[in-house]
Amino acid sequence: MAVDIVISIIGKIGEFLVEPIGRQFDFLIHHNSNIETLKDQVQILEEVRKNVQGSVDAAMAKGETIKNAVRNWMSRADGVILEARKTLEDDADPNKRWFNKWFLDLAARYRLSREADNKITAIAKIKVDGQFDNVSMPAAPPEIVSQDFPMPEGVFKGMTALKVFDQSDIISKGDPYFSRKLEPGFSYLTSLRTLIIKNCRIAAPDAIGKMKMLEVLSLANCKLLDLPQEIGELTNIRLLDLEDCHHSRQKFNAIFPPNVISRWSRLEELYSSSFMKYTREHIAELKSLSHLTTLIMEVPDLGCIPEGFSFPELEVFKIAIRGSVHHKQSNYLEVCGWVNAKKFFASPSLGCVKPLLKRTQYLKLSSFEGLRTIFPHQLADRDGLAGLKTLEISDCADLEYLIDSEEWKMPPVIEHHQHTCLMHLEKLDLQCLGSFKGLCHGALPAELSMSLQKLKSLGFFKCAKLTNVFASLELLQRFDGLEELSVDSCAALEYVFNLKIEKPAFEEKKMLSHLRELALCDLPAMKCIWDGPTRLLRLDNLQIADIQNCNRLKVLFDTSVAQSLCQLKKLLVKGCDELETVVAKESQRQDGRVTVDIVVFPQLVELSLLYLPNLAAFCLDSLPFKWPSLEKVEVRQCPKMETLAAIVDSDENQSTPKLKQIKLDEVDLILHGRSVNMFLQKYFEARELRNLINDHQSRVRRLTER
Repeated sequence: MAVDIVISIIGKIGEFLVEPIGRQFDFLIHHNSNIETLKDQVQILEEVRKNVQGSVDAAMAKGETIKNAVRNWMSRADGVILEARKTLEDDADPNKRWFNKWFLDLAARYRLSREADNKITAIAKIKVDGQFDNVSMPAAPPEIVSQDFPMPEGVFKGMTALKVFDQSDIISKGDPYFSRKLEPGFSYLTSLRTLIIKNCRIAAPDAIGKMKMLEVLSLANCKLLDLPQEIGELTNIRLLDLEDCHHSRQKFNAIFPPNVISRWSRLEELYSSSFMKYTREHIAELKSLSHLTTLIMEVPDLGCIPEGFSFPELEVFKIAIRGSVHHKQSNYLEVCGWVNAKKFFASPSLGCVKPLLKRTQYLKLSSFEGLRTIFPHQLADRDGLAGLKTLEISDCADLEYLIDSEEWKMPPVIEHHQHTCLMHLEKLDLQCLGSFKGLCHGALPAELSMSLQKLKSLGFFKCAKLTNVFASLELLQRFDGLEELSVDSCAALEYVFNLKIEKPAFEEKKMLSHLRELALCDLPAMKCIWDGPTRLLRLDNLQIADIQNCNRLKVLFDTSVAQSLCQLKKLLVKGCDELETVVAKESQRQDGRVTVDIVVFPQLVELSLLYLPNLAAFCLDSLPFKWPSLEKVEVRQCPKMETLAAIVDSDENQSTPKLKQIKLDEVDLILHGRSVNMFLQKYFEARELRNLINDHQSRVRRLTER
């Protein structure tokens, strides 16, 4: 009898058997839930459409132009809403749902459920497309067009006493980039002290060479076809700006022949960046500029630096050796090696930049061979780099440690002297260092007690041999001001923090109290974030935690750490294959701490649990949680998850008072006043039912074949 019923049902919907039979049963069984979900999704999309319309109305009131993408999206949204409403109306019409007045039309039920499912997917996509940063752009002003015209030569004849001329804001209709040619009448302006020209084509401007009184010359963003030999006679020049100029490389030596730079004896500021293709002769001439205080330049290769040359003690500089100075930071120094480190760091090669090190604020080193450590010997003396705020090191395949304490030998006379090396360092970024093992080889020298204490940002990327970040509590204490920590693609990393107390007299202090952002990504060997008791941690300023692709990690936080996360706003956990739970109780209570009865995340707004195949729950222990600020929850591809966390029954609805909807497997679902736990349990029960149907797919197929 049961077989006959199944066969009759399948026969009735046989015309729809285009997909696998298990999928067809899904549509039949979940007809009601699909219809309810579609109602929710239509309601959400209508609200999004309403908000976009409000933004459009406000923009139009300001006279702004609405973007075409916004108009197209609104039209698409209207169409999707209309089609979804039609499906809901058909479902509500009894004449379309019953085969006769007694029997439900299974074919119609199947069709409507399938339509609802398709429209849910369409709504999800159009909601994503409707996330506009802004819906409009300022309306174009009325066009005012004038013809390009040459400036009459006679205009300048009566300006012989003119001291300042600025031609930096003239726009050409014909050529928006190089707008104009330099006017020939400039030859009359022989008394000029300041000449500023931008976006001009300059070919053989003899007039500039005749301005003997010129002190400030800015040709920024000009195209220089030639410059007169007389430019070397501008002996009063104090500022020369050639930033972002363009020229033919073949003509560069003709534009700036040897013995021109050396004649600018009063020059104080030289801005050249990538324009000047410096040769050894050009760089050697910089020695004669005794008044030079500001220099921006790019050196094509270390071979262009003459032996014995050193830069003057500049106040402001951006200098890149085989690099680029297009960086906002002042006092920037970049050295890209592609040479043996010993060759460069050995005197006199290092001498070329040594006068700059004490004033350097941003230092970038890359591509050195044979560079094993940085301090104390390689870069500077023990008081060098006192003003350094940012240090980037990349692509140095042999670098093992930043500091080698075993090489830090102090002369007896000054062995108790406190040194200023790295005292102001705020950001340290280490990338693509295949041999890097740690920040310090051995204990950090006592003479460096003031070093690294102002570090705020620390990042590691592709350091293949790094097994931990902070090898000892003593080292971790030096980084008390750390605000951002990022560890990415370090294949050998086993843990981040060593919290084991190895010295009996160790003074216990709360650590990491300033940490705001923690990002741990692509760490396949990491079993735990911290090794040892966590009572010394104080993460009460942590706001963002991003944990991705840490496949051996089973637990993220213990309850004592979780309880301290009072400022956590965003938690993302993604692609951690072995993760079983986010929060777990400590296995032992040997440290005398008070048992945690409830965990509260007072500031958590966004929680994302994505692609976690072994995650059973946010917390498996019978421990109540509260999320008073939680607004967004997303769970995707977590097949073993059955519940979020244990919550006190009498206060369950107050545990997440701001949570109105959650996203499960890319579908937004409205809670309708139900508790998140109850909602998840119902959802996961339905998921189990779908899995059960799929398991019996072959059996049902055999029945239909009889």
